[in-house]
Amino acid sequence: MPLKILINDKLKDKSVRELYCFIKGFQKIDWHRFYYGFGLDGEVLERRPKLGSIPTNYGCIIFPSFYYDKAKFIKYAEGRLHKDRIEGLKKKLEEEEFFDLEDEVEKDVVMEIASKHPEVVDCVDIELILPVIMGVDEIPPTLEGAATLFEKEYKRMKELVRFCKKRASLFMDLETHQWDMPYADPREVAHAMKGVAEEDVASLKDRLDEIVCDLEEPAEKGYVLILRANQSAELKLRSLEKRLGDALAPIIRHITRKTAFVTLVL
Repeated sequence: MPLKILINDKLKDKSVRELYCFIKGFQKIDWHRFYYGFGLDGEVLERRPKLGSIPTNYGCIIFPSFYYDKAKFIKYAEGRLHKDRIEGLKKKLEEEEFFDLEDEVEKDVVMEIASKHPEVVDCVDIELILPVIMGVDEIPPTLEGAATLFEKEYKRMKELVRFCKKRASLFMDLETHQWDMPYADPREVAHAMKGVAEEDVASLKDRLDEIVCDLEEPAEKGYVLILRANQSAELKLRSLEKRLGDALAPIIRHITRKTAFVTLVL
């Protein structure tokens, strides 16, 4: 089965930029189950900005950063920002093409303008968190059985290593970790998400809370693979889903079909 983002299927016919507010709203959820990223110590964690993951049938997906067409933003920001600030942005754009718009303009203003004018949203970073299958639960009692098992595991790990070394061009970066995060049944998550409309983003946590709260802590740590990409926000979500799924095809049989709920600390 290919990768599926577990949201209302009808929403997938919209582009990432059209779903900008939906994605931003979804990722405001702090799942309170497993944190990764920076600022993970005590009180610091509470003060750090966070992004909650969006469920998939293989782990989860997060859109950590959106990038904006600065010229279009400046055009639509006229009348919203003071003239001096508009001139300052124009000058900065002339001098420096690559700068973070949210370092120059309040995030709520950026979101307000991008929400009204989706064409301002240019591209987006993506992180896939994928739980890797670890197949040695019990070693067979016979020598022949053990030899067969180890040979199978060797081949599987060799395929994963080959993928990591020669990853698809879609992915810019990857990491592997040992995490003790709990997993949900993707069928339950898909059922809970069925029929959730774009404007229902505020109710998402209520729909998923029971599933998330009932997750049992794992007995031991498991391996996860984090893959990072950057894609055009013009893409329909269904096309993005397929593009990611096609890139994962060589290793998808080695990824556990379980849903993760994690929170990225920025």
